[in-house]
Formats: sequence, structure tokens, C-alpha cells
Amino acid sequence: MTGLSGTDRFLGMAFGAARGALLVVVAVGLLSLGPVQQDPWWQESRLIPQFLLVADWSKNLILGFTSQWMSSGISAPADLPFKEQLLGPSRP
Repeated sequence: MTGLSGTDRFLGMAFGAARGALLVVVAVGLLSLGPVQQDPWWQESRLIPQFLLVADWSKNLILGFTSQWMSSGISAPADLPFKEQLLGPSRP
């Protein structure tokens, strides 16, 4: 007897499936950057187009957040310990 309840098992299954889907999306996104797109198995796949949609959506979401963060001029807090040693002297 393991002592795991049904809820623990269900949550483990759900998080495991989400982790697996994330790994597949990342793998398909990275593979799509190479010449594998011309291979017959890639072109005939039924699931790769769906994973590519999620990979493209994720890429656009991440790039949108990154560009927003970079353009907002976020800087280090003024009370950061050892700020000058970490970031160099501040410019006026």
C-alpha cells in the first residue's frame, strides 16, 4: 500500500502530462528551425501542426513579454546591496 490518495495520483498524472506536452512543444519548435521540415515523416504527421501552433504562440508570447520588459526601462532597485560592484558606477 502506497498511501497515495486518488487526488495525488490524478494531480501527478495531470502535471506529468503537462510536462510531457511542454517538452514535445519545445522539441517540435527547435526541430522546426532545421531542415527536418522537408522530411516526409514531418510533412505527413497529424500532430506536428498542432504542436507548431502552440510553439509559435509560446514564442510570440515570450518575445512580447521580453520586448515589453526591455522597452519599459526596468532598472535595478536603488537599495540593492553592492549595486556599484555588481553593475558598475551609475551614470547621471
